[in-house]
Amino acid sequence: MKAVEILRGSGASDYLIETIQSHGYANEMIPGLLSKKRETKIEHCLVAAETLTGIIVASALVQPDKKLASVRLKSLKKKFKDKSFAAKCDRELIRECEKAGISLENFLEIGLQALQGISDKLEM
Repeated sequence: MKAVEILRGSGASDYLIETIQSHGYANEMIPGLLSKKRETKIEHCLVAAETLTGIIVASALVQPDKKLASVRLKSLKKKFKDKSFAAKCDRELIRECEKAGISLENFLEIGLQALQGISDKLEM
């Protein structure tokens, strides 16, 4: 709720605010959260990408050098299937990429490449 006030005060459009609000849709962990159901491609991709970063970072942290550069797509796909790995990362949220027309495998690859591309900023 505070985010809407901050975003609106910063000049954010209603579209941007609604997209951000959709990220928390059906999140029982946040009592009283008001949000809208995800309907657009960007809304599905936002929630999927945010959740995917957790699995990617966890995958890097189990590498001997703890570097994103050491994470391979094949290994990431295997870790995605292992529900006990990064167990708090909801795989169903990541699968929402498919509602945006992006295959899971392609989305995993895009996410991995994106984080590897900013690994220096993440110090990983």
